[in-house]
Amino acid sequence: RKPSPTRRRAATEPAVSPDRRVTKKFIDETSSTFGVDVLSSLIRILGQAKANPHDAYHSARCLGVLFKGCGNSHRCRARKDLDAKRIVSAALEVGSRTHAKLADASRVAM
Repeated sequence: RKPSPTRRRAATEPAVSPDRRVTKKFIDETSSTFGVDVLSSLIRILGQAKANPHDAYHSARCLGVLFKGCGNSHRCRARKDLDAKRIVSAALEVGSRTHAKLADASRVAM
């Protein structure tokens, strides 16, 4: 039995748009709680797009949601300190050749 369009959309899209305060708090506190910086982890996975395009797709989707909700401070840090602009561009190139969903998610993450 095929899932309804609403159910399919619910499985792939956030239910509500992220609140900026919640997103910033999530990014800031993951490092202290888990000992891992979520942005650098997601960008590292995205950087492996050629070897693992499916994982990179999920990483790009997460980055797109986080960047949309966190404002410019974390986005600037990712671009400057984590070389996100180059990595997202490389993932977009891989996606345009081999994985359409990765390409779309990479455009959103830019």
